[in-house]
Amino acid sequence: FFLFSQAFLLTGFASSSSLRAREDDKSCDVAHDQNTCFNTKDSTGQPCVWCECSAVPSECLTLEQSKQVPPGVFNCKSPSSSRLDRMMVKEQVVDDAFCDSKSKSGYISLDKSEYDQDGENKHLFYWMFEKRGQSDEEDETIPLIVWLTGGPGCSSSLALLTENGPCSVNKDGETTTLNPYSWTEAAHVLWLDQPA
Repeated sequence: FFLFSQAFLLTGFASSSSLRAREDDKSCDVAHDQNTCFNTKDSTGQPCVWCECSAVPSECLTLEQSKQVPPGVFNCKSPSSSRLDRMMVKEQVVDDAFCDSKSKSGYISLDKSEYDQDGENKHLFYWMFEKRGQSDEEDETIPLIVWLTGGPGCSSSLALLTENGPCSVNKDGETTTLNPYSWTEAAHVLWLDQPA
């Protein structure tokens, strides 16, 4: 039985190269390490997938090929399956009349961070304003600025509503005044609270 199971392992999972032989797409063959693989695309334009295995050499495969390898033997990763699959963005559009700019606000949830002490997840508040008075012609050339207020623990909303944002809150707490010196005069700006 031992010889049979070894023979099955060697013929059944000898190498993912046998998978490539069954597939016409050999565009991921050029990559021989994870970084190169993540920067390579298959013939359909999809990112290649790096499949690690301790029994046989790790290989760079197409997404279709990676679906055919046994998951208990291979650990396949794509560029999008790294940290981004642990991040979720929840957003809502804010009234366009507020601060005379289009904006969105919400939370970026970071789950299972290696820096979480006891498994707690982080929920970072953000508020993003588009450049004020932009034209359709300049959409591709408008820079994006990410503002992180120092601290630690200081909210970036403080800067947004009192320093470099498109408006500031008036003393009555119910109205705002436009800021003609706002950074949104020249760029899209994302104010991100950190740490959570």
